[in-house]
Amino acid sequence: MNKRLFTCMMLLAACIMTATAQKSEPTTENYRKAVELMDSSEYEAARPLLEAELKKRPKDGYVWEKMASYYMSQYELDSVTMCLDKALLYLPKKDTEKRCEAYTVRGLTHYFTEHPDESLADLGEAQKLKPENEDTYFLRAQILKGQEKHAESDAELRKLLNVYGVDKSGVYYALGKNMVDRGDYSQALKQLDMAYELNQTLTDILIARSDAHLGLGQIREAIDDAVSACKLEYVEDTFNQMNYLASDENNRASVIARAKQELETTDQPGFWYIVLHSIYNNAGNKPEALRYVLRAEKRGEPSANLSKAIADIFSEAEMNDIALAFVNRTMQAEDVDEDDLPDLRYYRANLLYSMGKTQESIDSITALCNEYSRLATLDKSIANKYFFTKQPKEAIRHMTAIDDEDEKDADYWQMLIRMYQMDGDDAGVAMATEKAMQTATNTGETAFTCALNSDYASTLKALRQAAEEAKAIESEDDETAVAVEKTALTDEEVDSIMAQQLGPYNMACIYSLIGEKQKAIGFLTQALKDGWKDFMHIERDTDLDNIRGEADFISVVKMYQSIAKREQEELKDIYETEFLK
Repeated sequence: MNKRLFTCMMLLAACIMTATAQKSEPTTENYRKAVELMDSSEYEAARPLLEAELKKRPKDGYVWEKMASYYMSQYELDSVTMCLDKALLYLPKKDTEKRCEAYTVRGLTHYFTEHPDESLADLGEAQKLKPENEDTYFLRAQILKGQEKHAESDAELRKLLNVYGVDKSGVYYALGKNMVDRGDYSQALKQLDMAYELNQTLTDILIARSDAHLGLGQIREAIDDAVSACKLEYVEDTFNQMNYLASDENNRASVIARAKQELETTDQPGFWYIVLHSIYNNAGNKPEALRYVLRAEKRGEPSANLSKAIADIFSEAEMNDIALAFVNRTMQAEDVDEDDLPDLRYYRANLLYSMGKTQESIDSITALCNEYSRLATLDKSIANKYFFTKQPKEAIRHMTAIDDEDEKDADYWQMLIRMYQMDGDDAGVAMATEKAMQTATNTGETAFTCALNSDYASTLKALRQAAEEAKAIESEDDETAVAVEKTALTDEEVDSIMAQQLGPYNMACIYSLIGEKQKAIGFLTQALKDGWKDFMHIERDTDLDNIRGEADFISVVKMYQSIAKREQEELKDIYETEFLK
């Protein structure tokens, strides 16, 4: 069950259990005070009063029902079920409303604890006691849908159409949404059209109808519904629908054109600026993404989310001075979440490092370490910064100060190998190598460890083994795979599979370390072609030292630096035009 549905259903359970809290069927002082406390959400204070009441009257179904309400507030679902078992045993048969509530909530707890059949049975009992309770129909339909009993799920919803006073638009929407989810788009449209005819104020109906049109290939109609939903509510769901439609590159131009059209007449340009920023950003068009997010930021109050989005674009382009200015702006925004400040401070420290302000960066991260009990990830960051500025002793000191054994994985020990190598400590290298081999969770990590020790044969053997393992897993996961005679992978196939597993940049490092220079340069070229832009890391990465003096290395890095420079100039021009003027 998704998190949003779980939260909604828990809230529903809480509402059901407090709906008649003021009835106070027992008249004892303990019960009365407990109900008052629970009405004020003071559940812990209510618990001893209810426990005392149960000692005196262990067969009072109303007290057991209130104890179930307490346990629901603590998300102790097994205890909720136990209390409701007792409540249903002792609640008077004539109190159909309270018994209906108990069955409904017990049905919910069975659902939460993955007992769908018991849940269906309890919700069915609740329906018999109170046929007009529409929640039970929706819940049973949801459970049946999860069991892929689609006809039964739809039938449960259609029963509601005969219940007096029910919101029929909600029923037609639920039917239509179910049909969209299982790809029955034509029938879904019929249900959603009826829902919209009855209620033209719900964005959910329009979003579902947009999905149905999209499933039928009717992109214009899908966009029309999504835009109509946006005009009803400029919220996350409608924003996400526009992005979803644009995620297909075949539809992207149409979605962008319509968003720009809306900009000409809307009284909410900020929303459409952000829609366009997100679409362009997801498509990898950073200049246009920057243009629209800058417009959104400039026209409104400083926004933490917008400033952060701008900082990310400039940071990725290695325009660190401008990125730093927007990170500072993010931290100063009135709407910044205080929980985000540590991450923003770390972001800021890394930008300082990228700008060559190593000590200022380290001092900032050290302050974070001290403030947050020396988090291991921050200590590793400090160690790496000392390493990349060729201060191995300081790097080793910070790395070995980390106490958390969970952090000491193969990557940790591999970094220590590099540090000990730079420091000329052969014993340290041997110790870290042994630990790296012990903590490796796959043969790809083993290959990297072998490469760091320039063990040519073992590195190639581990790469081949890792590729064969990955290929075997892929075959097992492929339901259409047929048995074929096992043949050895070619060197090219090994490289292709491992590039997918480790990434081309890491493959460049591995091959550089073992002296396969042309392969290393080839993989580095692929990484740059795929969008790797951290040229400072390339400059400082000791894994690439073996190829750094090669003419092809110098040429390819220089070429992509030139491309990056042109992109930087374009982004700077947009920044000056859209924001500074």
